[in-house]
This record gives sequence, structure tokens and C-alpha cells, in this order.
Amino acid sequence: MILTEEDFFYLRLQLHNEWSFFNPNIEELYAIHTFDDGNEKYKQFNNEWYIIGTWKEKVCLLNKQEKTIVYSISKWKTTKIDFIYTTDIMIQTKNLFSTLPDELKNNEFRTIEFLISKYIKNHCKHNIVDDYIDLDPETSHPIKYCDICYTEF
Repeated sequence: MILTEEDFFYLRLQLHNEWSFFNPNIEELYAIHTFDDGNEKYKQFNNEWYIIGTWKEKVCLLNKQEKTIVYSISKWKTTKIDFIYTTDIMIQTKNLFSTLPDELKNNEFRTIEFLISKYIKNHCKHNIVDDYIDLDPETSHPIKYCDICYTEF
């Protein structure tokens, strides 16, 4: 979504002159993770935003799907959406799912678990560790796993 000179003029009317405004980098999307300080109303929108302005530690956001603007929000309340972000969410979800007993998991649930594990294996920036598992006090077995997502290889 390209902003026009009229859009930039309106932004400058809403915010003071120290803000820097620019067209969005469509390769970089952000999600708002903390909706407070009057920004609760933006929860209703698709949570994919472009940064179109900066001032100190604040950013101005443009919604990816609609011409909706968050005029000012602290940058720390946003997270860049990329495979690291989504993989981290998937790892958290996998860990949460692992707390449920297997007898409570139906086929649909197991399918979701499988797909989450597949996603993690495909998208995690794996840091492979060579280690050993003790089978008994005298015997160990070599393993390889990622120390980020704990997927075994």
C-alpha cells in the first residue's frame, strides 16, 4: 500500500514535526502484542501492520488490509512478524499441548500437534547439538537435537 502526499500531509497534521514518515516496506510486517493506552480499539483489525513513521521510541503503523492508522504506539509493543516470531509461537504452543494427557487428545488434536511439529522442524533456525542419552548407568546413546525447539534429528 503506497501512501500519497495527501496521506503524509494528514499524518503531519495529526502528529508533530519531529516524526519521520515514509512509505511502508512491504517486506516487513509487525504485530501489536500490547494493546493499551487507547489502542485497544485496534484489536478488531487484522494484526498485520507496516511501520510508516518513527519518532524516538514510537512508531506510526498502517494496517496491511485496511487504510487504518495507529498514529502512535511504543515500538516495544510490536513484534516483527517473521519465521522466528511464528516459530517461537509454535514452540510455545507445542509446549502447552504437551501438558495435556494423551487420553484427552482426539484425532483432530493429534493432527494439529503433528502439523505444529512439522512447521517447527521446517522453520526453526536449528542449532544442532550432539549429546548422549543415558539408557542405564553403564550405557548411553548418541542423539542430535536442536537446543531451540528440542526437535530430535
